Amino acid sequence: MPFNPDLDADQPTLNASQRRQIEQLVRCAGKTCEVCGSDDLSCDDVAVRTMSDGISVRLFCNNRKDHADGVVGTEQPLFALEKNDAHRIGIL
Repeated sequence: MPFNPDLDADQPTLNASQRRQIEQLVRCAGKTCEVCGSDDLSCDDVAVRTMSDGISVRLFCNNRKDHADGVVGTEQPLFALEKNDAHRIGIL
């Protein structure tokens, strides 16, 4: 998903409650790690504004045992939030 790095100053910082709500949306959407298939994903604490004025978050896999060398935090593709979800969570 395209995003504009020049909008860094306008990227919302997420609090713990917002991250939990987003992680619940990720689970409901059936997202899993592209490497190991785990659904134990967490999101970054910064939301990314896309060029189309949408909101996406970076996801990371927390499954240590099924990644090479026990690496935790394997980055996943951006997860796009629906506009109504972003409003409900308080990001927009």
